[in-house]
Amino acid sequence: VLCTDDHKRLFMELFETRDYYRYIRPVYNTSTTITVEMQFFVAQVLDMDERKETLQTNAWLTLRWKDEFLTWDPGDYNNIEFMKVSSSLVWIPDIYLYGNAATKYENQWANEIVSIKYNGTVMWAAPEIIKTHCTLDVTRFPFDDQQCTVMFGPWQHTATEITVVGKTEPSYFNGNAEWSLTNIAATDYISDYRIYPDDPVLPYSSVEYIIVLRRQPLYYIFNLILPCGFISATTLLSFFLPADSGEKVGLGITVLLSLTVFLLLVAEILPPASTVPVIGQYYAATMVLVSLSLLMTVIVLNLHHRGPESKEVPKWIRKWILGYAARFLLLRKATSEETKAMIPTTTSGDKSTDPLIKTISSLHDLGYSRSYKRIERNTSNSTNSSKSERRRNHNHRDKSGSHITVNVSEEHLKVLKQLHKELKYISDHYRNSETEIRKHSEWKQVAMVVDRCFMVGYIIGSLATCLIIICQVFIS
Repeated sequence: VLCTDDHKRLFMELFETRDYYRYIRPVYNTSTTITVEMQFFVAQVLDMDERKETLQTNAWLTLRWKDEFLTWDPGDYNNIEFMKVSSSLVWIPDIYLYGNAATKYENQWANEIVSIKYNGTVMWAAPEIIKTHCTLDVTRFPFDDQQCTVMFGPWQHTATEITVVGKTEPSYFNGNAEWSLTNIAATDYISDYRIYPDDPVLPYSSVEYIIVLRRQPLYYIFNLILPCGFISATTLLSFFLPADSGEKVGLGITVLLSLTVFLLLVAEILPPASTVPVIGQYYAATMVLVSLSLLMTVIVLNLHHRGPESKEVPKWIRKWILGYAARFLLLRKATSEETKAMIPTTTSGDKSTDPLIKTISSLHDLGYSRSYKRIERNTSNSTNSSKSERRRNHNHRDKSGSHITVNVSEEHLKVLKQLHKELKYISDHYRNSETEIRKHSEWKQVAMVVDRCFMVGYIIGSLATCLIIICQVFIS
């Protein structure tokens, strides 16, 4: 504060000689209304707590009003037009922050310097840390614009005594790593209030500053959205895993748990509200798609690992899945040679046994049983050689015309009969195994085609989800 002889003389004149009293409204006529011009500039956004829905800003406040008791003639005081004194010496309007979110209300107007002009204009200016409540709309988080309201007004003086006029300017904003100021506007209000039910309705003046902030989404894109996209993309790998690997379901469950962790991180940031943010919708939709992919994997594994009790592939599946769907997905159907290659070599037997099977079958077909009966009949009629072995030569002509001569005895016929039975069982088992393997091969082909169809459906669902989210963010 300047301290010259002229300033001392002026100070003594204003505050001692005139007996200035700072506790009453400085007007000569009680019907005079003091107009307080309030300038509010947002210099920086210090904190935006989405969970508590509070906004903390570094603001520059300026109050200007007319004090009729603080006037003088500059010619009498060496052309002094301005004088600065402590704010505790002059009358200050009782203006408060209505939506204060601090722990207590503080008198921010005290212990500051005010500038007094010779015509009685008093200006109070100081930077302040303001913390106010702000109702957030997180529907488009993290691509959201938030509109916060900061309201000031006198608490005791009515609009007939003090009228507040607001002014602001967005050019004083210094910038923030997370938020940018897109607009700020001031609106003056005169509202009617009733202090007590039996009191008359009185008008009160207030000024409302609307602060529009836009979030910088780059941090959330790299820390929340891209990891979710990459994790959901790994679900596609489960469709390329072979069904015999045993890891298809495990990979889907791992992806689902990872998405759950990221969703919990988002839930800790955002306030509990009735609206679901865009990023929450994206996570929920991705979790639904991953859950559906798990269901698809179970269906594919069920088709791939069909047991021996499974039936043949129905005709409609052969037509629509192995036919149309396989050709649409450019999948090649397994050939008969590839199917035969799946048959284990241990069950194929030795081709050298084929002549023996044909020989024994010839014996059975051409009546070795009748020969055996003839031998028994001749043996029973002979009393001299009842215990001797008789051998007979049976000449049989097979279908090819070649002669097969077999010396057949009773024991040999029994052995040949049993051998024929065993070889026939082996031959039937071989044919049944080939049928089962061919049937399982068809079901595996069905599982592969269905898996590719599910993969295409998952890709379409993921792209549709991203498109819907983008439309909600940018088009709305």
